Amino acid sequence: MKYFTTLFFIFFILTLHGQQLLTPPNANKKEVKLINNVIKDYLDDDKALIIFNPYAPLFIGFYGVTYQYDKNICLFSLSAVLSDRDKRNWVLLHEMGHVLDIMYGDLSEYPPMWKGKRMDHNLEWQERPWEQHADEWAERLWKKYLDGDPPIRDIQNELNFPNDCIFHKFGSITFKGE
Repeated sequence: MKYFTTLFFIFFILTLHGQQLLTPPNANKKEVKLINNVIKDYLDDDKALIIFNPYAPLFIGFYGVTYQYDKNICLFSLSAVLSDRDKRNWVLLHEMGHVLDIMYGDLSEYPPMWKGKRMDHNLEWQERPWEQHADEWAERLWKKYLDGDPPIRDIQNELNFPNDCIFHKFGSITFKGE
């Protein structure tokens, strides 16, 4: 009975927790605190689960990537080779912008939609409204949580890949009936 009571208590506490952030034990504490601040201030969905991978082996030219696993579950990763603190913070906030857009229902990966319309992956990277909005989020969050000027121009100058490096390399998305 004591075992059952302990399990019930743990389950009860976990269900009261609300939004959850999962990170590896070696994640940078300042990055985790920044993510937690954004979650606390901008997400009121108590079912949200966000998984942060701070040191992912991403393709060259990728600094961050966000995946949606379900309506309320997202994984976002930062490149393991991204070592500049300001650039890491910018990319982290940009990817958190995607997470917020997913949680608010503006961005969907399955199917790939932005504000209810199919994504056009033939647009140049800087012309994609979901990327522009993630940059707007990053700038807003930077001003709220960090000091100094964000390094957005430095990062944009470093980006140089085809219209959509993922779909260019692996093939485009096909929809049922097409």
